[in-house]
Amino acid sequence: MLRMRKKSKILILCSVLIAAIFALTMVFITKNNTTVNNDYSTLTKFANENNYGLTSGNSLIKMHTDIQEFIKGCDLVFIGTIESVDSPKIINPERKKNSNDNSPPIGLVDLPTKVKVSEVFKGNVRQDEVVNIYQRLGYVFYNTINAYKDNKEYKEKQVYVFFVTNYNDGYLPCSYKQGQLLIKDINKSNININQLEDGYEISIDRNYFSMFKDKTTLKELKDALKQK
Repeated sequence: MLRMRKKSKILILCSVLIAAIFALTMVFITKNNTTVNNDYSTLTKFANENNYGLTSGNSLIKMHTDIQEFIKGCDLVFIGTIESVDSPKIINPERKKNSNDNSPPIGLVDLPTKVKVSEVFKGNVRQDEVVNIYQRLGYVFYNTINAYKDNKEYKEKQVYVFFVTNYNDGYLPCSYKQGQLLIKDINKSNININQLEDGYEISIDRNYFSMFKDKTTLKELKDALKQK
């Protein structure tokens, strides 16, 4: 009987020890998992400097397969070059709380950028105008940033087609997955967007833009973006 009691105490002690190790591990992961992927370097730095945990996850979102239908839901569609990227901002929207809900409000994480307009397909902006675009990177809950999986931060000198809607003093992508289509990363060359010829081939990620071919020329892309 005495032997069984000792064995029971040892098992309980081991269980407590394992639970404690697991809890500490989860805290460490939550607070230090700031290497979600290489596409979140700015957000990683922000999380580290401001003592936020960082993780990533999927978000349910409608994927459009008809480019014209998608454009109809946007206020502005244009080709532009990212001129600057600011530090991420935490936006805390007001929300009605249930009387029994003691959880903190969910904050949104935006990446402020300035984009120089090159060519407009829909909307009232001028060529060479610089507009503010706030890329939605994810949300904050219980001091942990939940970054949208498979998203990529905007980088300076990248050229995109932007599909955006009115938001504060600028614009917000109509979809975090389909709100931008990368044309070229100018950082990797000395070519200006205005020097790209119509035959320039763009590599399309068809997981996001299934309505285009894997290799689509700049002319084909522009023709598809023109409102019918």
